[in-house]
This record gives sequence, structure tokens and C-alpha cells, in this order.
Amino acid sequence: MTKLIAAPSEEDAMSIATRSYHGPLSVLPGPATDCGSRRDRATPIDPAARCDESGDGPLERALALVEAFCEHEGTPGVSELARRCGLPKSTAHRILGILEKSRLVRRVPAGYRLGYRLYDLLNALHDCQNELREILLPYLVDTYEAARGTVQLCVLGDDMAICLERLGTSRSAPAGPRAGERIPLHCTAAGKILLAYAPESVRRQHLAGPLPSLTRSTITSPVALSTEIRRVRRDGYAVDREEHVPGRTSVAVPVWGADGSPVAALSVTGPATELQPLRVVGRIRPIAAAASQQLLRQAV
Repeated sequence: MTKLIAAPSEEDAMSIATRSYHGPLSVLPGPATDCGSRRDRATPIDPAARCDESGDGPLERALALVEAFCEHEGTPGVSELARRCGLPKSTAHRILGILEKSRLVRRVPAGYRLGYRLYDLLNALHDCQNELREILLPYLVDTYEAARGTVQLCVLGDDMAICLERLGTSRSAPAGPRAGERIPLHCTAAGKILLAYAPESVRRQHLAGPLPSLTRSTITSPVALSTEIRRVRRDGYAVDREEHVPGRTSVAVPVWGADGSPVAALSVTGPATELQPLRVVGRIRPIAAAASQQLLRQAV
């Protein structure tokens, strides 16, 4: 079998890492030197824990009430929602009234349900993701031509990464997640990138939760994952060495948005016996930089 990418010499690796990409480039924000958050994204956490935290204001409590609907199916009443969020019943009733006026929840005879305005917000989110996909698709093609592995574009979901797009040949297609598929954060290259640059609250919540073992190489220790996250932020790329699927390796780099924070992860996946992470990073990092410049120009 022809190898996907040959291993570089030390001199070649240095040359590859500094090779310019034939596209508009300028100095871009690199990986942060600390683990502080550069972007604030909402992530579903335990509602009661959210409301018990000191300093929570009306907005945090309203978000906790909305997220409380995700705990169980059905039509919860005020008492049940208050219990789930650790709020006094009178406080929950008052906030639910505000949410109802905003069409974020709706009152029905048996209790409350999520409101139809959330569908409008969901459609707006889909439009944003479609725009991101359309802008970055040419760079995914460039990545495939440079690395000849399955290419994925992933974004951060709630507690997992979401694959927005995938490119690959019939030979390489089974090697990576499909478009629309959700993949773990702790054991995939794209997931590690998104987790490393996520808000600190997201990282804390993920490290506190279970880290399922999917292969013999999966990182299941919070301490080991914390060390891995620090390495990803230091080096600016992530590697999955058969941690998600046996026999499969992936490499990912961040794509930076106009606000200077990562909006997506660009990854390449291939057979563990063929894909050489260092060589792939050298080839796809300049492409991700050019993609970031395009997002900057279009203010995405």
C-alpha cells in the first residue's frame, strides 16, 4: 500500500513549518500562552449548579431555566423547573413570565414548553454555519490536495464537536466523521483544538465529567487531558493517535475568526500506519492561516 505521507527529516520538518501558502497571509493571532478564555460561549451545564454559583444574575438564571427543559421530556411546571435550577418558586415564576413574553417559553395547560422563538434562533445559527462552510470550502479542497487524507471542518457544539463538512475519496472517506456527525472532544484532534480554546468554564465542566474510553489509547484521566490541552495551546495543533478509533490518526489546527478567537478546527484523518502528523501540520497550517484571513476580510 502506498503511504499517505512520508515522514520528514528534521531539516524538512523545519522547512515545511515555515513554507508559505500561495494565498493572502498576514500575521495572525497564534496560540495563547495561558489557559484563559478568549471567547464566551454558552454551554449546557447542570442548571442547579449554575444557579448555586455566587454572583449569578437574572440572565444566568433565565438561561438555566431554559436549559432545564433539556433534562427530561415532558411538560414541567413552575415547581419542577424551580427544583431543577435550585431557585425559589417565586423567582422561577417571575423569570418564566419574562421568558414567555419573549416567546422563549410558552405556557400550556400542563405547565411550560420551549417557545417557538427558539426555532428562529436555531435557523439563524444554521445560516451562520452554512456561511462558514461556504467560505471555508475552497480551503478544505486545498487541504485535501495538500494532505491527501479525509478532511473535516468541525465546530464546538454543547459537549461535543460537530462536523460541518467532510471531503475525501472513496478510499479515505471511511476514515473520518461524516458531515453532521458529533464527535468527542477529549479523544479527537478537532475536539482537542476546540476544547483547548473554549472558555474556561467549558473546559472545567468537561474535565469534571466522564471521559469515556473508546480505545486503549484514549485519554481518560482529567490530569492527563489538562496536560494535553496545555500542549495543544502551546503548539497550536492537536493529534489523535488512535484515541478515537483503532488504526486511525488525525491532526487538527484552529481556524481563527474575525474577533481573534477560533471558530472551527480543520483536521485531516488517515490510517495510523500512513499519516505522519508533523508533515501534515506543516502542510495544513498555512492553509488554515489563509482561511482565517478570509474570515477576517468578511468579518465572520
